[in-house]
Amino acid sequence: MPHPDLVPPLPQDLQNRSFKGMDCTGWDFSGRDIRGCDFRKSNLRDADFTGVHTGRTQQQISRETIGIPIGLILGIVFVVLMMTAYKSPAVPTRESINAAFRLATFTNAITVATMLPVFVIFSYLRLNAGLMAMTGAMTIATFSVPIFNLMNSPVITPLISIGIFIVGAVCASGFGFFYYKQAVKFFRNAIGTDFQGANLSGANFTNAILKNCAFKQANLSQANWSNVETSRCDRDVTKLA
Repeated sequence: MPHPDLVPPLPQDLQNRSFKGMDCTGWDFSGRDIRGCDFRKSNLRDADFTGVHTGRTQQQISRETIGIPIGLILGIVFVVLMMTAYKSPAVPTRESINAAFRLATFTNAITVATMLPVFVIFSYLRLNAGLMAMTGAMTIATFSVPIFNLMNSPVITPLISIGIFIVGAVCASGFGFFYYKQAVKFFRNAIGTDFQGANLSGANFTNAILKNCAFKQANLSQANWSNVETSRCDRDVTKLA
């Protein structure tokens, strides 16, 4: 049975409500604040969204903001685990190399077993900016840790070690800048109001303000997009007006 607030007549403030999979045929959402609402796979045929306000809520923004440092911290934890895995043997013999390989294999198995649930949780919560921050830390670690150990190898001369450091620093900075830009992009374009997979045929969005909306795989046939303002949506619905 639907929550009392999720049946007509609807309250003006519908922030962070979930209508996922519900049959909302012909419902009146006009003039309401539907920021943070989840309409995924819901039936919104002929629904009235005139003048609605969509986008992200402060709760969503705060969650995404917290996700970034958490992702970085977890990335650093994974770096530490990886650093224990790639220690070059002081004396490179067959036995010491095999021992180092076994340690690396064991530690990497633990790291992967720890990483996978974290990635699943971040993906489920749609903390894409935090996920990108963590991925960036992992990528830089994967590149930097072997170089660090190579620099400290007894068979590498000081001059070659300096060259390896310069090349590694430049590449690591490039990786860092790339993932920083991607994290900012994900943060700015994070989904606020989600219409993915919804049936919006015949829906009326006249004078609506659409920000950070997702319309992937939604049925938009015969919807009215007159005088709609859009920003950071995954589809330019103004071209359908």
